[in-house]
Amino acid sequence: MSRPQLVEVTQPSRSPLLGALARLGSESSRRTVYSRAQLAADVLSGGKLGALELPWEQVSPDALAALRVWLIENRAPATGRAMVSAVQSILRQAWRDGMISAERLERLRDLPPIRGSDPPRGRMLKPSEIKALFEACENTRSGKRDRVILALLFGCGLRRSEVVSLELGDVTVDGLVVRRSKGGKSRMVPMPPAVRGEIDAWVSLRGPAPGALACRVSRVGRVDPKHMSGNALSERLVRLVDASGVAPFTSHDGRRTAITNLLADGAPLHLVARFAGHSQVSTTAAYCRDEDEALELLVARVGLPGL
Repeated sequence: MSRPQLVEVTQPSRSPLLGALARLGSESSRRTVYSRAQLAADVLSGGKLGALELPWEQVSPDALAALRVWLIENRAPATGRAMVSAVQSILRQAWRDGMISAERLERLRDLPPIRGSDPPRGRMLKPSEIKALFEACENTRSGKRDRVILALLFGCGLRRSEVVSLELGDVTVDGLVVRRSKGGKSRMVPMPPAVRGEIDAWVSLRGPAPGALACRVSRVGRVDPKHMSGNALSERLVRLVDASGVAPFTSHDGRRTAITNLLADGAPLHLVARFAGHSQVSTTAAYCRDEDEALELLVARVGLPGL
């Protein structure tokens, strides 16, 4: 479907997008919203303007409705909903900045939701696959560090950003202090004994220098306490996939696997949500990638009452 020009091409004095981005709690969230705003601006201006150049205060209810139709026809439902949400956050900022009236904002918000659900994203890894990944880690400093990364993903269900942000001092007797979680929240994550064992083995090689837990290791094995980037972590996982023969997966699949395993073992949903750092239990429930097996395990555990 072609992209019609839905707003005039003019230059605003200050984009409300800047204010909307400033209200977000993390750099990752800002990048995500900016990317969505870029696509929305491209559609709304017929490919003539970027997100910072688009006069968002000129977006009309009809233009927003046309954007909704384009998203329904060209994007998955969840993506479309996220796009509309990003645009409406910018329009709310335009109202805060005095660029549009409260009445106009209300008309812009009066938009039917985008219905439908997407196929489940990602996958759950089998125990044999996780074992193969650990066995693929070399008996070197970088290999020991990679085992810690795997342990944090599959054993503690951490996000990629949380793994690379962990400091050595965040490892405590009670568990891991995750200080740079999504939304700026902090939480304590308990560690299975196997995870603590991997961390202890790594720290004995890493040394006590303050800095990142899963830190950088040079090609010659020199430990640098600086933080890895998220992309560097993903590259390490790709190398382990190649070495192990395991089907490709993402760091978030490790998180999905950890959450699914807890739910399949009968852990209460609200406790798993706390473990994962989710504000809503519905978010946690959506992570389960093996619901049939989970249900089978729970039914087998309950059995026939009274017998």
